[in-house]
Amino acid sequence: MPKDELASGLELLARFCEQAGLALVQLQGGSFSHGTIPLTVGKAVSMGGVSTQRASTIALSHNFLSDLPGTREYQERLHEYLQSLSLRLENPRESAFITLSGIPVSFGIQWPLLTPPDGRDALFVRVNAEVIGGRSHIANLGVFLSKTLEVIAFPSLVPVLTESPVVNAIRKAIDLGTIRLYEPEKHPKSLQEVSLSTSDYENQGRFSFQKATDEEIRRFIIRKVYWLGFRDAGQNTQLLVSDAYDAEYLGTRVSRLNQLAEILAADGQIRLDTRRSFASATDSLLRQSGAFEEELDWALEEQPTKAQPEGQPEKEAERKLAAVMFTDIVGYSALTQQDETLALKLLERHRRQVRPLFPKHGGKEIKTMGDAFLVEFGSALGAVRCAIEIQRTPTHYSGSEDDQERLHIRIGIHLGDLVYRENDIYGDAVNIAARIYPHADPGGICISQDAFNQIRGRRDIRTECMGQVQLKNISEPMTLYRVFVREPTRREASEHRGSK
Repeated sequence: MPKDELASGLELLARFCEQAGLALVQLQGGSFSHGTIPLTVGKAVSMGGVSTQRASTIALSHNFLSDLPGTREYQERLHEYLQSLSLRLENPRESAFITLSGIPVSFGIQWPLLTPPDGRDALFVRVNAEVIGGRSHIANLGVFLSKTLEVIAFPSLVPVLTESPVVNAIRKAIDLGTIRLYEPEKHPKSLQEVSLSTSDYENQGRFSFQKATDEEIRRFIIRKVYWLGFRDAGQNTQLLVSDAYDAEYLGTRVSRLNQLAEILAADGQIRLDTRRSFASATDSLLRQSGAFEEELDWALEEQPTKAQPEGQPEKEAERKLAAVMFTDIVGYSALTQQDETLALKLLERHRRQVRPLFPKHGGKEIKTMGDAFLVEFGSALGAVRCAIEIQRTPTHYSGSEDDQERLHIRIGIHLGDLVYRENDIYGDAVNIAARIYPHADPGGICISQDAFNQIRGRRDIRTECMGQVQLKNISEPMTLYRVFVREPTRREASEHRGSK
């Protein structure tokens, strides 16, 4: 990698840090494993009236930094992360969070993401979880991120883009009881697993871990201010209540957290500072300390028991050979930024239009991911015929020819191994189909060699070999085929039959 590209990325990173009120210092002594560079960002903050220097270590890959100057999405996500980090550094403990079940916990994430030793189709990161507030309960965790989610949700797997979903997947697992927090002498030797999958990902590029009500969020804020701003800090300290990580976890927006904090302040439960995004406990809240302490003891004692008992084998994954279709709307993200109302209207109409076509051709909708569909078919022929019908269906949803209200769909299809595990799907069929669709033209269909072999010789389907194509994160080039959408003329059909 040219040094000037890396230097340009570091210069841009330093500017973003400055805009967020952070100072950037590159660490000496090499790099983390897997090509990531450890960096320290710092900020002078006031804690209990005493000025102190707070710091946090982040890791960015060489490729991410090199591509940063020319990649707008990287810039937007990094800027958002640094702004959030700058605020969280003013908390007594940056790594401390609270769950909806009222358990305050600190996370030590051991980056980077690694390939699991058992060879499963995922990546994972180790996390040490520790209950704070005078308790000693711990959990040694492995957070597993499905390859399908990697394809869909993350432009890069650097920690600055994956930290929030990792933290929130753990909090959700604690709430559901799929993991347990143990006293040290009772902790099992094996890692407890947390799954971060497409089931946690929803429309418009957002993760969704909970659907908390306003009452639940108010209780969450009160307990956060008590446990993280007072109990763990050892004194009554200002704490960030409008945290982007919390908004993602609770299924709301930062602006709603602010609104509910204002209500709590008006009720005398918390005291907001002049910025209205940081709060401390009032005397009224502190008088409830006994109830909070009892509540935590009860929560730790009565944790749900969905966690896998130590030594009990996991349920065997279901495997099958299937054709997988992955669809995508060209330019949908840009449209949502220009006109979110129009984008949502067109997306809903598109879903209503194509969903009846899936079962018509033997397909089963696995899930939607933003503007994308993931659909399983019993045969490649059914998948291709469905794709052709989708592309032949008119996409002017307004009744006019206004191109702004026309959707252009790209479709990728692959035939391969499909694995069902813990309410998510994995396997080559999913990953490769998701890598194939970007090579389709807008309004077009692209299929793999394996899918083509199943439709070869069909008179009603015309194809054209695109040659070998290097797919992203696929080691070997793959031969792809373009499927023609337009119905052939009699002459074209005759020539097509004659070429077989």
